[in-house]
Amino acid sequence: MSGGSSAAQEFPTTFWGRIQSARGGDDRALDQVLGRYRGPIVAFLRRRGVREDAAEDLCQEVLLRVSRAAFLEKVNPARGRFRSLLLDGEYRCNKKRGARFAR
Repeated sequence: MSGGSSAAQEFPTTFWGRIQSARGGDDRALDQVLGRYRGPIVAFLRRRGVREDAAEDLCQEVLLRVSRAAFLEKVNPARGRFRSLLLDGEYRCNKKRGARFAR
């Protein structure tokens, strides 16, 4: 990721309505949710020292998990921020691969 705006690097405010729609099977809402979080996830990984290509790959894995109905069923505004669930997904993907990726 090269020189994106700082807004693209920050996690956005959660639009719970879009997430609920995605959970209900609305593909357009799911695309919006995935698109909204892609940049911040990649930027987060890059700040942690993950190579750009590896950050993109790991982000794809996280977003693939998010797109599955079982993941979306876990989403609950009363249980915390959506970004926390995303970052937990990043951690699990990273752990599954067995490394933090070369810096």
